[in-house]
Amino acid sequence: MIFRAEKLRGDTGEPFPEDSADLIREAREERHAKRDEFRLNQLQEQWASKKRPGVPASKLRKTLIAQKGLCALSQVALIFDVSERTPEKGSHGCHPLSPAVDHIDPGNPSGGFQIICYALNDLKGHPPLECFDVLRLREP
Repeated sequence: MIFRAEKLRGDTGEPFPEDSADLIREAREERHAKRDEFRLNQLQEQWASKKRPGVPASKLRKTLIAQKGLCALSQVALIFDVSERTPEKGSHGCHPLSPAVDHIDPGNPSGGFQIICYALNDLKGHPPLECFDVLRLREP
């Protein structure tokens, strides 16, 4: 026996028009997209609210949202809590997972930027650029 499922209107018991099913599906997809939308937490907002060399705060915020708070090269979660990433007097420098603005093409105002961890930004000047191109192009 084959059963045919119909979507029925609550008020009349009649089937929904076909385009109603599309509208319902679109509304459901929109709800899921909003739920999955990345939002900055308070520490990330605080970090992104301060202009960095050559990058206005508004662009920092948009980039950090697009990257979902992760390093653009390693996809590791960055540490935004100042108490966890600030060095103690007499100790080593800043935490390797602190956020850093990486100017992709330094000296070129339209060269773009990304937010990466401090350790990779520090390292980036040493190996050939191709090493970082591979990291940037790979799927997370």
